[in-house]
Amino acid sequence: MVGKPIAKPIAKKKNRKRRNKAGNRAATGTAPDISLFVADVSDNEEGTRASQGTAESTETLILASDTEDPTPEPSSVAPVTPSEMADDLSYWERTQACIFPGDKKYRHILLVDNSPIFVFGRFRVQCLFGTATINDVVLEAGNFGAERWEDACFPYNMEMPGILKHKHGCQNKSPNMQRLKWRLAQCTQDAQQIVSAYHSSKAVVLIEGRIDDEDPDYIFRTFCQTVGYYSMLPVISHYGKVMGSYAFSKKPLSPLYSDSVESPIKEWDRSVNEHIDRNQVTIVLGNKGVGKSSLTRHLANIRRNQKADNVYVLDLDVGQPLFGPPGSIGLHKVEYPLLGASFAFQQLEFTNSIFIGTIDLSRIDPKEYAIRIESLMKTYRSLEPGNHLIVNTPGWIEDSGVHYINAILDVVLPDYMFNLRSQKFQNYKPRQSDVTRRSLRIFEPFVHRNLGDQFSEDRPPQLSASSMRSLQCTAYMSALGPVFATMRPYEVGFSNMILHLSVGTTRLPDNMYLGAFNQTFVALCSTEKKNVRRLMNNEKMPYRVVGEGGQPIEWLKCIGYGLVRAVDVEKRRFYLLTPVSLKELKKVNVLSRCEDINLSQNYMACQAHKEAPYWIWVKTDTTRSRSDRDKDLMSHLYNKVDFVTMKKRYYKHTARNELDN
Repeated sequence: MVGKPIAKPIAKKKNRKRRNKAGNRAATGTAPDISLFVADVSDNEEGTRASQGTAESTETLILASDTEDPTPEPSSVAPVTPSEMADDLSYWERTQACIFPGDKKYRHILLVDNSPIFVFGRFRVQCLFGTATINDVVLEAGNFGAERWEDACFPYNMEMPGILKHKHGCQNKSPNMQRLKWRLAQCTQDAQQIVSAYHSSKAVVLIEGRIDDEDPDYIFRTFCQTVGYYSMLPVISHYGKVMGSYAFSKKPLSPLYSDSVESPIKEWDRSVNEHIDRNQVTIVLGNKGVGKSSLTRHLANIRRNQKADNVYVLDLDVGQPLFGPPGSIGLHKVEYPLLGASFAFQQLEFTNSIFIGTIDLSRIDPKEYAIRIESLMKTYRSLEPGNHLIVNTPGWIEDSGVHYINAILDVVLPDYMFNLRSQKFQNYKPRQSDVTRRSLRIFEPFVHRNLGDQFSEDRPPQLSASSMRSLQCTAYMSALGPVFATMRPYEVGFSNMILHLSVGTTRLPDNMYLGAFNQTFVALCSTEKKNVRRLMNNEKMPYRVVGEGGQPIEWLKCIGYGLVRAVDVEKRRFYLLTPVSLKELKKVNVLSRCEDINLSQNYMACQAHKEAPYWIWVKTDTTRSRSDRDKDLMSHLYNKVDFVTMKKRYYKHTARNELDN
């Protein structure tokens, strides 16, 4: 018994006007030119359409039972030619024959051959037999093991799909069918049927959805809650609850990269392998939206195929970094395959990261920017030979942005340059000094295709840069759980903490300073205590930086990020939500705020409780007159917000991890 589609699209009746907000609309249903096989089945296959996000959908999906097959209604869209229909049908018939049920609701066995299988959504994979690849990441065969999962996240409107293929030339001897059957028996009840369908030109891959009641996938839930379920998958969930987390495309899609890009990548890989015994640097340049981040991840994955423990990424894009929330630059070791969107692979703690404090490079002097990059490069150059560094750069290459790109090139001194070019964007023109430098090889492939070229107009629009930043911050915090009301904050004492307003923020008087940090997303940093003074010259208050806009602080080493959920000025405590461990949190002595970095408002508003999730609690001494209380230091700080009280939840959800000496 092979996997069978449980849903078919109903043809579009009328092209309604789409709503503007991606996070709140029904988000288009299934596009006419791309049908999906839903990989996850609810407990009740006779379920009706979900209540979440379906009110104004232009398309719906009908769940098919074992006994009846829904017939599409007449369509008003452009007719499909017989040859195109035959090609799509032939592809889906081959793909469908390769899908077998696993031993769990969200698990399937795939027989992967030379014909690629395209997967959208959030899932994880491991190879049981043969050798397979997913987006050129090699999956070696082995016994089933929880530690062998490789996470992947390919949202419908953000990334290309995950492309599963069999790796050529890896089968040198006759396959051990008994071993295959034994491995399959751990994951499915159809082991004998799969063995019968197996051929030596195939690989056996186990794929599993990353969401269930026992082990909820907060990344998936966060994405759906923040920007909408249909941005992850163009299918309808059951009864308003997210059940499916991945889907197979019924239509063959374009390859990961065209020949104009793939050929330089292969040439680069061969050249790097010839000098694998020394440290090398590759830089990726290009305009916004041309695909720098995707190529950076792809190059890192290719190098990990050769040697998994010697690949590093120098992430210099402060607006949309690869490994954490915006506002910082850092050197990161790539310890796992980067399969999909950056928000799904957030590092919770950083060892070599510098907080810049803004997403706008124009607020930073190029020389200061270069100094911070040089400090990160010193760390890389101190490593043993045999490592490879890939540099992800900002997309600002026009006008004054060229000065920042040139500053990066002068510091990192790359061995290889990928200068991505496009007919739709302004392209970076390398300096003559770089072109003539013998130690630098420059590849300038043309990117001919946009991300959504293979989809119809009904595909949800790609997320804006602002939405992407909000999503990355929210995904970072989702490591604590999906609902703020259930998260337990740390108590952080005032006495050793420095409050820092980043570049471009307005200078505030002391009696308003704490208010600027309440209920804000902040960077958790460490630095030497230079050019600081106590708020209101009181030894019990935190420090603040002397000067305008935080400029006097030379350096802020970023350890992580967090949310100041509340400030108790009487107990002199910050209540801090962060996924950073207590061990690393003890190193933090700076809370730095950036005005351009915030959590998603959708995520903060969708709470399980009716009460407001944040509060300030100032205990009032009723035996004293109002005039006397106003003279008190605490009243001067928060005399306008002392009416906000949430005492019950204050005691219920407060962790007793005190960091104050």
